[in-house]
Amino acid sequence: MKSYWNHDGEHERRVEVLHRIIDEVFDFDNRVMPKSKTKHSKLESFRKGKYAYYRFYNDGDYPRTFARDLPRWHSGIEEKLEVLINQRINAAWDESVANGYIKDSEQ
Repeated sequence: MKSYWNHDGEHERRVEVLHRIIDEVFDFDNRVMPKSKTKHSKLESFRKGKYAYYRFYNDGDYPRTFARDLPRWHSGIEEKLEVLINQRINAAWDESVANGYIKDSEQ
């Protein structure tokens, strides 16, 4: 199965670009996105989802960020998690394009 954990996820290039945008936009001193949450809500959702994804694979934690859409510990959780993180990647990407963070050459 392809996964971001194995560095062969469906949207690896998009993830790299979104990481750059998070580094530019995120307020690391206060550990929050800037106040204009409506402008960055999908990017923040991706950032939190990425952290939960990492915790699931690295530490075995249940990814509570996806709790509404992900049943607790059943077979196939990895496949469903890939679908859910892909949805957040695409939403963050679309939001970042709309906000002008992504250059035409990156699309």
